[in-house]
Amino acid sequence: MFFLTLASSACSAEDYLCDDGAQLVTEYRRSGNFQSVVIAFGVTQETIELPQVPSADGARFSAGVNEFWIKGSQATLRRGSKVVTCKR
Repeated sequence: MFFLTLASSACSAEDYLCDDGAQLVTEYRRSGNFQSVVIAFGVTQETIELPQVPSADGARFSAGVNEFWIKGSQATLRRGSKVVTCKR
């Protein structure tokens, strides 16, 4: 398992469109060796922040029942029992 470094700067952002029609804006943050992602959800602009956790492939962010897992231009978002695929 390893941590994937997403950006050399302190912050970067990406837009995703999910297969359920949801639009996400992700902001990747780094402070020292700690990385996290803040996800803003479309119209409501509700946000969640997830810390990066070890991953054998891609970049994985997880806390409690929420998980955001990126591999290439595709991501999987799990919120509780709901799972959707999102693409950049």
